[in-house]
Amino acid sequence: PFDRAVPQRRLWPAIFASLLAGLGSASLSGQTLSFDEGWSIATDAGRAYITAGTTERGVAVNPVSGNVIVVSRAAGTWGVVLDGATGDELFDLDMTGVSGGTFPLSTVGVADDGVIYAANLVVSATDTGPFRIYRWASEDASPTVAYVGAPSEAMRFGDSLDVRGMGADTQIVAGTSGGATGVRFAVFSTEDGENFEATGFSPDGVAAGAL
Repeated sequence: PFDRAVPQRRLWPAIFASLLAGLGSASLSGQTLSFDEGWSIATDAGRAYITAGTTERGVAVNPVSGNVIVVSRAAGTWGVVLDGATGDELFDLDMTGVSGGTFPLSTVGVADDGVIYAANLVVSATDTGPFRIYRWASEDASPTVAYVGAPSEAMRFGDSLDVRGMGADTQIVAGTSGGATGVRFAVFSTEDGENFEATGFSPDGVAAGAL
């Protein structure tokens, strides 16, 4: 169900602290690649959604617009769109109807067509669930619910999220933690590009929280 033929885009949250900073140079097939810092935002820059704590859990680049989307639970700011070229704040994501969970948004990813997906955090589907993944058709769209349910009732969801593909070929993957046994990750697939179903995976030898 996790089709490797679909192109994948990854973003590591660590780059947000200082976008492409300090990476120096790398050698690939005889070529030397140099990376320069594009921009950075200090924790004392006066932006409520950038702190020195643990309230920023998700960041993604929109491959269509080039903008950066930040998810933060600091000071009630959840989804913020930044100019990808400058880091300037553009606007907030529409949060109409986004609620529930330990906090409403935790992680974010963007499909190849620019559709945004962001999930809440649930300690378990029985305690603070259900797990929800929201969908924004574009940066200025209102959100819809792409998934709501319990991929595994005993497990924590919302600490990790990745998105690849687009339209009916979109796939979302979320790792789990918080239990000695059970589902280690879930893949969310769709037939219409808007509504998703979950398939849980429990590979042998993978410890709880490893993903």
